[in-house]
Order: sequence, then structure tokens, then C-alpha cells
Amino acid sequence: MRFQYDILAFSSRVDYMLFDAIKENTTLEQLYLERNEICDYAIKSLCKMLRVNKTLKILHINDNPIGSRAAKEVCEALRQNTGLEELCLQRRGIGGAGSADSLGRMVLRNKNLKRLQLVHTKLTSQDISILAKYLEQNKVLDQVVIAGSHIDKDAAKSLADLMKHTKTLRRLCLWGNHLSDDGAIAISEGVKVNKSLTELRLMNNRIGDDGVHVLVKTLVDHPLLREVDLTGNHIDESGGEALANCLEQNDRIEAMSLHGNKLGKHKEVISQWLRVNKAGRRLIKVPNLPKESFLDVLAKNQDETDLVFYLLRERPDMMKV
Repeated sequence: MRFQYDILAFSSRVDYMLFDAIKENTTLEQLYLERNEICDYAIKSLCKMLRVNKTLKILHINDNPIGSRAAKEVCEALRQNTGLEELCLQRRGIGGAGSADSLGRMVLRNKNLKRLQLVHTKLTSQDISILAKYLEQNKVLDQVVIAGSHIDKDAAKSLADLMKHTKTLRRLCLWGNHLSDDGAIAISEGVKVNKSLTELRLMNNRIGDDGVHVLVKTLVDHPLLREVDLTGNHIDESGGEALANCLEQNDRIEAMSLHGNKLGKHKEVISQWLRVNKAGRRLIKVPNLPKESFLDVLAKNQDETDLVFYLLRERPDMMKV
């Protein structure tokens, strides 16, 4: 039996024979394995397939009962499959001694790896620090997701160093960890240097006002950042005021999720600045903006009367005959 598909996705139990069958597939680019109850023998079969496959670009192994040893075997197999662009590993059993080095060696071999997602693993802050050093050598890294792993400020410092070294990272997601204020401050140092970042997600990280006050200083004039998510942290009115002041000066951030924080009266101010930014505040500041472009902005917001009035007030010259 021989499969010839570009994409394969399985969400039920799979047997080792499946991987034997697709081992000689010459078109497979994406493989998604989720809740498959993969046994150790099936993992060995998967690794054999990965060693000979030359086309796979995306591999997701989510919610499977694989442990540290099996994860290492997968990473070792992927060292021989050098075309991988996206890897997602999600399972509490992934971690333990040597796991970070196994992942790191795989990263070094897969020079085209753009997206790495590690969700609900047992990787420690020390593991992430080791992995970050390997990732610094990646020249095309676009997205890093390390979520639900309880990493703290020490890992945040290593990830900040990673941000300082990479010129391609656009999305950093660290939800569900234990960064706290110190971790947010460390991440801020990385954001300050990194000018490629467009999306920063730090949900559920016990970040309070102290961390936010430092973070906004780096956000206020960041050239590309568009989305920030601070949902489920410990931000109060003082932090809310700092975020509102940041958005008053930053006309690029168009989305900022803050659910679960206690921002008080500043919540509405933040919401209004986000609406104005999304409406095109940055565009209308262009000195020699063509009138046609301004009218296009007005047309896109014609159902939002308050936004139309704001835009007209900011550029009254555009309405001159």
C-alpha cells in the first residue's frame, strides 16, 4: 500500500503500519497527528519514515502519549529530514534530561525551520535557555510558541537574547507560563532591540503593573508591532493608564487583548485608541497623503460616525476644494 498525498491528518488511533505505508510517499508535505494513542512501536515506525522522507515541511504531534525518550527519537530522526519548516509538539511527557539538546540539534540541521511550537511540555526554564541558544543560529525563524510550560524570568531573559539576535522573528507567544513582572521586564529588553516583531502574546503570566510600565516604554515607538495580548494577567488601573498613554502615541498597534485585568476607566480609552488606529490613524499622518487615499480611509469607516469626525478633524486640509 502506498499513499500519495500532500497533507495527511489523523485524529484517531493510528498503527505503525500507517507510517510504513507512507514511508515511500514522495509528495507528503504536512502531517498532523492528534490524539492518536501512538505506541512506542508506532513511534519507531514514524521515526523510520521521517529519516527517509525528503518532502515533509510541517509536522504536528499533539496530545499523544509520547514521553521524553520518544520525543528525542523524533528529533533525532528529523535531523536527517532537513526540509522541515514547522514543528509543533504538545504533551506533558515531553521534557527531561537531554530534551533541549535534542531539539537544538534538530534546529541546527533544519535551517529552513520557521515556526516552532512547544505546548504543555515539561521543558524547564533551563531547557528553554539551552534551546534559545540553538535558535539564535536560525536565520529564518518567524514564530516561537512556548506555552503552558511554567517557564519563568530566567527563560524570558534567554528568549530576550534570542530576539536581540534574530532579524526575522515576527510572532512570539508565551501564554500560560510564570513570567511575572520580572519576566515581562526581560522580554521588554528583547522587544526594544528586535524590530521585526509584529505579534506579542503574554497571556496568563501573572504580569502586574510594574511589568507593564516597563513593557510600554518599548511598545510606544516599536515600528512594526500590530498585536499585543495581555489577557488574564494582574494589571490594574495604573498599568491601564500606562497602556492608554502608550496607544495615544503609538498609531501602529491595532489589537490589544486585555480581558481579565482590572483596568477601570482606562479600558474605554484603550478601546477607543485601538479603533482609531485600526481606522487608519497612521496613514492620515502622512504629510503628502493623496486625497484619494484619505477618501478611501473615510469610505472604509463610513458606518462609524465618531471615527469619521476624528479623521476629518485631524486632516481638515483634505476637505478643501
